[in-house]
Amino acid sequence: MKDPFNFNFNRFNRSSVSRIPLLALLGLLSLGLWPTHGMGSRSQEVPVRIPFEPTVTYGEGYGEEVVAQQAQSRFALKLFDHLLRQQPQENLFFSPLSIRLALSMLYNGASGETQTAMAEVLEAQDLSLNELNWSNAQMVGWLAEGSPAGGPVQVQMANGLWVDQTLTLQPQFLQALATYYQAVVNRVDLGSRQTVNQINGWVAERTQGKINRIVDRLSREDLMVLLNAIYFKGEWTQPFDPERTQTQPFTRLDGRRVRVPMMVQSGRYDYLETEQLQVVSLPYGEGELEMLILLPKKGVKLESLRAELSPETWQEWTGSLRPRAGSVRIPKFELAYETDLTSVLQQLGLGVAFSNRADFSQMTPEPARISKVLHKAAIEVNEEGSEAAAATGVIVSRTAVDRQEPFQFVADRPFWFAIVASGSGGNPAAQTVLFMGSLVDPK
Repeated sequence: MKDPFNFNFNRFNRSSVSRIPLLALLGLLSLGLWPTHGMGSRSQEVPVRIPFEPTVTYGEGYGEEVVAQQAQSRFALKLFDHLLRQQPQENLFFSPLSIRLALSMLYNGASGETQTAMAEVLEAQDLSLNELNWSNAQMVGWLAEGSPAGGPVQVQMANGLWVDQTLTLQPQFLQALATYYQAVVNRVDLGSRQTVNQINGWVAERTQGKINRIVDRLSREDLMVLLNAIYFKGEWTQPFDPERTQTQPFTRLDGRRVRVPMMVQSGRYDYLETEQLQVVSLPYGEGELEMLILLPKKGVKLESLRAELSPETWQEWTGSLRPRAGSVRIPKFELAYETDLTSVLQQLGLGVAFSNRADFSQMTPEPARISKVLHKAAIEVNEEGSEAAAATGVIVSRTAVDRQEPFQFVADRPFWFAIVASGSGGNPAAQTVLFMGSLVDPK
């Protein structure tokens, strides 16, 4: 069978990866669901001094790009599938790239069974840790390179780490996050309201106000919060004419028709049509990024497409587009989405990382586990283009110590007793016994 990911990669050149970054950046937008409308303060970062230079080195002819691209696609599609199953009647919008980068940072601190589980969830079994980090850095670098200041496409990403001031972190963990993710480390009183405000302010600033809150509260049991924030703004290569936007009907999943503003334009588009669906590409800027819209044919349900969704079918649907003349009519909309990814990630096989068996000894000598993975995303689509943002927060907490019932010691029967002096350094083998006794009758 033909390899569905047989792309012609050349160090993430733009022509070969234009579709996948959009999948990672904007998520998979189901336009068969009616969108609802809706969706800070600056924070002061105090970077921790790290005794190394953040440099990325790699050999000539590195071949991980294809494997990494496959892994990112598989991760995005399986996460999309599980999120669809959670609330199939609701809007869905998320950033697989944001989630994957946040988890990849934490992956650098995992060991043993936890490391194996994270590799499987991230679809990174065929990549070494350095290869995964390197490919993430290359992808982020490519996106930044393609969005110069003042250009028609803007992509901004940031990673941050808020660490409780009492926590010790392993130097190699800090080095990896600085080298590959440019993550700024903030030493704080993590359980304070001030820290919560700082985190939310950081997210709001780096998403241009699209996401103004990611955490509501932190407890004294929390050790750190790893954050990724991503912001995207793209102008259509061919903008829609606002004067042609008209209020027209949109049929919801329940069959009810609602009237919404519909944008319309005509031209030549990369397009695919099968018995099940139509796919069209709407490019941004010079075409580095594009929105792919997958529209089921009339009479075909979104659930039918979901049942067939796989890396192979995704590549078949989005990798076979050809230029064709036509007209496009899509709704003008805004939507916001938020979720706690804990249950989904546990379903995907990451349960051990949330349990007392979690092993993050490559990150800290303190027993630690994931307590929550929070994600928020928002998008606005209009005649000029699209603006979207997402934030992912991974909260790491102390591993809970098994709580034992308080014991009861009732000396209501004969017992032995002794008065001892502990040896040097508290060594029980060096005790001096001053007195010993056996009590069989206290009267």
